Amino acid sequence: MLCIRYSPPDDLEISGDVSDLAAVADGLHRVAAQKISAIRIPADDTCDRGLYVMVLSELVLQRATGLPRVAVICNSVEILGAAEGLDVVASYFEFPGDAEVGEHHHLEYYEGATHLLRQSCPVIITIDSNGVA
Repeated sequence: MLCIRYSPPDDLEISGDVSDLAAVADGLHRVAAQKISAIRIPADDTCDRGLYVMVLSELVLQRATGLPRVAVICNSVEILGAAEGLDVVASYFEFPGDAEVGEHHHLEYYEGATHLLRQSCPVIITIDSNGVA
């Protein structure tokens, strides 16, 4: 199960084992392909928050217009945007099957980026120990 840790305003981590994160990538591809307009993925709100202020309970993937945006809304993280951008975002959740605990990707805006809105909350997507050999 995913664990979503957050410290306002812009310190966000989404972690899980390879299959948890692959399910997020698959969901993003499904939303991008217009097979479904939105997906809600529950997260473990009892996971260890570590150095973060709180854990969040849900990840929402939704088709919208424009570049993708990552935002924390109440107790959930929302990733929304147009199809082509959601497919790019999905790639950040894809790891090889033998990925090791601690491997991670940074999904964040940088000057000149064309895959994410400047106002997006930066997120670290991390392999954790749940079910990883």
